[in-house]
Amino acid sequence: MTVSYDLSLIAYEVDELAKTLRIISFPKEDITISPDFEYYDIQADFLN
Repeated sequence: MTVSYDLSLIAYEVDELAKTLRIISFPKEDITISPDFEYYDIQADFLN
């Protein structure tokens, strides 16, 4: 499972006088579930 964010979609404003960066909105996460296991059926291959 991986979780990723498109950081180019962050909305922010910069206050140069106070030297602060304010994040206004953060993009929604993109969750990808990819099973990474192999299934081997022992009974199907026992005496075949």
